[in-house]
Amino acid sequence: MKRFKRKALFPLTEVNVVSLMDIMTTLLFFLILMASWTHFSSMKSKAAASATSNNEKHKFSLAVVLVDRKNIEVHLGKIDKLEVTNTEALANYLAQNFSGNAKAGYKQKITSASTSQSEEEQWKEMLKKLHASIKAIKSSFPTEDGASLVIANNIIYQDIISAMEVISSEKTLALFPDITLQESLK
Repeated sequence: MKRFKRKALFPLTEVNVVSLMDIMTTLLFFLILMASWTHFSSMKSKAAASATSNNEKHKFSLAVVLVDRKNIEVHLGKIDKLEVTNTEALANYLAQNFSGNAKAGYKQKITSASTSQSEEEQWKEMLKKLHASIKAIKSSFPTEDGASLVIANNIIYQDIISAMEVISSEKTLALFPDITLQESLK
């Protein structure tokens, strides 16, 4: 009797190690390239951050603090070494509406003055005052785009959005479109 030989399920072929090594070498090259580029980028950003720390004294800062629905604060940082376009107009406006000085910074407290109005009408009136302050500051610093919006825990979402709209734009002019949101520590 004849013995039946069992056929192999898979054909016998050799694995091409050369092409496999080419693929692995290429992948390793790009992995090392990306790792070194990432490291170089982080070194460059650290160097840029340390270089700007010397000029941090000359940086524009504007913060709007939403304390509650009846109190808004506007903080304008040190402006003594900044480039101001309407120096006299800004000085007059700040003297009338803000407390502080150019070397220490300015602070304005916007509160609801009327008790006869509803809370919603008082909020809208405060936003109008905030808008006037932001417009006056923007007219003296036309190249600045950034502002911070500091929010207390008790502020509702719609009030945050309406304050952001007041800070960021007017009908024909972008005021401070780059808004940074922060949580109040109080």
